[in-house]
This record gives sequence, structure tokens and C-alpha cells, in this order.
Amino acid sequence: LRFGERLLVGGQILRRRKRAVRGVVVIAARILDRDLEAIALERRDRTMLARVAATIIDGGQVCVPSTIVSQVWRGRASQAYLAKLLQDFVIAPFDPFARRIGELCGKAKTKDVCDAQVALVTLLNDAEAVYTSDPKDISHLLAVCGLPDRTVRV
Repeated sequence: LRFGERLLVGGQILRRRKRAVRGVVVIAARILDRDLEAIALERRDRTMLARVAATIIDGGQVCVPSTIVSQVWRGRASQAYLAKLLQDFVIAPFDPFARRIGELCGKAKTKDVCDAQVALVTLLNDAEAVYTSDPKDISHLLAVCGLPDRTVRV
């Protein structure tokens, strides 16, 4: 897929406007007060869909931490599109890394295990980008992991 070419993703025609991120990308979300802010894919955000599609077509991988899936998944019929997209993604498990995630929370002086899992998945997969609505907290955790800021606000 080259700049300007069209691509059909989830029944929508998208035009590739940005360069793809090669390698692994991580998708994150966050909880704001009591309301869950759904990830951009569930909202069918065209820019985010184009980034993800270009990454997959270019041989990259989209990784979603399991805690993020737990935050957004409610099993409603309205999430059929998200369910279809998740089939093409790698879901990073929590259990094998629970202690490391807890240690990272301790080092970063945070209690948010979801953000910590995002940072650890980024570290372990040498991800090139983290698409998130919460770049401040993720950037701090990445710095504690010894990584440069790789966040992209969505």
C-alpha cells in the first residue's frame, strides 16, 4: 500500500495518507472518571484504521494488551466491528507478566496496572509506537522502562 492508495477496511474505503509504522504497534486506552473511553477503532476513527491497516499490510503487528481488551469489551452487538478487528491483532496476556507489571508499578510509583502492561508490552516487543489517549502516563512508564517516548495521541 502506497501513499494515496485506497484500502477497504471494515467496509470503509480509506486512503493511506501517512507512512506506516513498521514492526509492532501497541494500542492503549484509558478510563476517565467512571466512563470508559473506547479505543479509536471501536469508534471507527478513519485515521486510526488507516494506521492499523497500513501496519498490517506492511507486515507489522498490532498488539493489544489483555487489560485494554477488558476495559473496552462489553459483549454488546454494537461491538461486532471491534470483535472482527481483534481477530487480526495479537492479544498480549497479563498472567505471565503479572509480577513484572507490579514491579514496574512500584518503580514508577503508580497503581495503574493497565498502563504498566502497555509499557511492558512495548518493551518486550520493541514496539515502534503506542497509540493511546493517555500519553502522559504511558510516557512516564516508558521512561521508567528505559525507552524513549513512543506515544501517539488518538
